[in-house]
Amino acid sequence: MVARFFGLLLRFNKLLQKLEEQKAKELQKQEKQAMLEERARLRLVAKEIRLQQQQAKAREREETRIAKQVKKQLRQDLQASKKGNRRSAKTPLLPTAPPTAPKAVEVVDMPTEDVGSSVPRETRTRKVQLPQRYCM
Repeated sequence: MVARFFGLLLRFNKLLQKLEEQKAKELQKQEKQAMLEERARLRLVAKEIRLQQQQAKAREREETRIAKQVKKQLRQDLQASKKGNRRSAKTPLLPTAPPTAPKAVEVVDMPTEDVGSSVPRETRTRKVQLPQRYCM
């Protein structure tokens, strides 16, 4: 009877131990799942922060680009107005007369015999002296 009691007690003890191990495994699974969810949430938050920073940098770059463009346009307008002032000071106050039609040009026929041939005889104008060893 005592042996039976200890046998049942042993079986019951093993059953309790098995249940505790199952509970521990389940608890570990839940903790791991919670940790994974937390990591995913942190990744999403970090992604949102990076996206906001990128958008802020893009806005800043666009603003600086527009500012440079406006500054350049103002400088060009100022130079153009100065150039216009200089030109207007140089130009006469009276309007110029419109140009007249060009006069007709007379065509004179010249004999081609007097001019000479169209192909030159010599292309060089100076005399080239050969080295002494080639002269005989």
